[in-house]
Amino acid sequence: AANAPRWAIAHKFSANSSVSEILNIDIQIGRTGALTPVAKIKPVNIGGVMVSNATLHNEDEIIRKDIRIGDTVTVERAGDVIPHVTSVDLKKRDKRSKKFTFPLNCPSCNSKTIKDFNETTKKQDAVRRCTSEGYECEKIAIEKIKHFVSKEAFNIDGLGKKIIENFWNLKLIKLPNDIFNLDYNKIEKLEGWGKLSVTNLKFSIDQKKQISLDRFIYSLGIRHIGQENAKLIARYLKSSLNFLKLHENNNINDLSNIDGIGPTQIQSIRNFFLNKTNLNVLFELNKNLLIKNIV
Repeated sequence: AANAPRWAIAHKFSANSSVSEILNIDIQIGRTGALTPVAKIKPVNIGGVMVSNATLHNEDEIIRKDIRIGDTVTVERAGDVIPHVTSVDLKKRDKRSKKFTFPLNCPSCNSKTIKDFNETTKKQDAVRRCTSEGYECEKIAIEKIKHFVSKEAFNIDGLGKKIIENFWNLKLIKLPNDIFNLDYNKIEKLEGWGKLSVTNLKFSIDQKKQISLDRFIYSLGIRHIGQENAKLIARYLKSSLNFLKLHENNNINDLSNIDGIGPTQIQSIRNFFLNKTNLNVLFELNKNLLIKNIV
C-alpha cells in the first residue's frame, strides 16, 4: 500500500498556486537592457510564502494570455521558481478594462527598444531590449555596476546590491571606476556607517585593485561575453593594453581568429567600444588597477 494517505497528496499539489488580483504591471530592466514585465499582485499566500510579485515573462506572453491590470489571475509557484501568472479569469474582468500596452521606449531612459533578430532560429526574439549602450540608461547602469562587483567579476565584499543602489542614489557611484575613488569621509557620515565599517569597505576595495584579465573583461558586462568568452579573449590578447587597443579601427576583427568567438560577440564588443562612456570607464580603470597579463 502507498505510505501516504490519498488526501495528503492532493493537498500538496494544490498548494503551489493561488488566485489574486493584478494591481499594476511594472517593467523591470536588466543589465543587458532586457525589459521584463512583473505583475504587482495583492499579496497572497502560496505554499506558505507570501507572494506580491509574479513574472509575466515577456511581451508576447502578455498578448497571448491577454493579461491586464485589474485582472483576477491564477499565480503559480512551483518549488523555488519565481512565481508566474498562469491564467486570467475572464468572467471577473471589469468591462472597462483596457489591453496592456507594452512600452516601445525604455521606461528608464526613453531610448528606443527593439527585438533582436535571432540568427539561429531566424525569428525575432521574444524579449524587447533598451538600445542604450553603456551607462546612459540609469537602470542598466545600476545593474552593470552590480555585475561589476559580483562574485565572478571583481568579487568585492561589502558592496551588496542594496549598498550599490544606495550609493548610486547618493551619487557616490555612477560608474565602475567611482568604486576605486570613493569619498570615504562622506560614507562615514551616512546612517548605518561608522569608522569600522568604512575601514572594512576601503580594505576590501583596495584588495581588489589587481585582477586577472579574463575577470576584468567579464566584469565589464559586455553583452554575449560571459565567463567562458572572456577567458578565450584574455588568452588570445594576453594584456590589458591589447584589449584597450581594440577600439582602434580594425583591431577588433582580429578576434575572429579565436575559436568560439563569432560575429555576434564581435559586433557586441564593437558596440561597446563605440560608446564614449565605456571608453572613459576603461581608461580610468586601467589607471587605477593592476590588470595582470596572461602569460
